[in-house]
Amino acid sequence: MKAYKQRKEAEAKLWQTQANTSAWLCGIYVMRAIGNCISSDVNYPQSPLRNLFKSDPELPDQQEDTEREKAKGDQDLITAQILHAKSVLKKQNEK
Repeated sequence: MKAYKQRKEAEAKLWQTQANTSAWLCGIYVMRAIGNCISSDVNYPQSPLRNLFKSDPELPDQQEDTEREKAKGDQDLITAQILHAKSVLKKQNEK
């Protein structure tokens, strides 16, 4: 029973680390997207920032694939948020 508890705690810790990293990465994308809308000095990344996940020794290959798929979904969501932000800014500038 103790081994089961330790395994579940390790899984929960890994999940928490992954969720925290994913939230942090989404924050970076949003920050750069907003910065790109406000200033031409800030560039939105042209490709996903994948090297953050590859350098993590705790992520097995199978979980890296899952993270890549999740990052793709996150990227689609961020793209939608950027388009919405640009349309809002455009409407505000027209007023």
